[in-house]
Amino acid sequence: MGYVKDSLFAAALIISIGIISMVFDTQTRYTYGATIEENIQTLLNTNSCPGCDLSGADLKNTNLTGANLNGAILRGADLSGCELENVDLRGANLEAANLRRADLNGADISGASLNGAWVEGADFLGVRGLTPEQKQYLKENGAIVPD
Repeated sequence: MGYVKDSLFAAALIISIGIISMVFDTQTRYTYGATIEENIQTLLNTNSCPGCDLSGADLKNTNLTGANLNGAILRGADLSGCELENVDLRGANLEAANLRRADLNGADISGASLNGAWVEGADFLGVRGLTPEQKQYLKENGAIVPD
């Protein structure tokens, strides 16, 4: 009888785990349980999406002035021509993001990663939190940076 009881318990556990993984759909969901598309809509509707995953998002020429993107994942996102004035990008991942001709005047990028970002013609004047290494990278890649 103990074998049957243990087998039923094991089967119930396996089924429960399967149901939980279907409910949370961990393979297509990101921060706050939203897809990238849902995170884009949240950002566009509220001008705020801290910590959300916007990897590869197409946001070119969008006005995001004053947006809260603290800790957001913007790896590979197209932000070319965006108005990013006074945006909170502290701790954001901007690796390989397209920032060409973007206006980041007054943005805070303290702790943000810019590795591999395309920055030609981007305005980084007045940006807070730039490290000397980031300034050098920006200068070498055609961004407008303070002296």
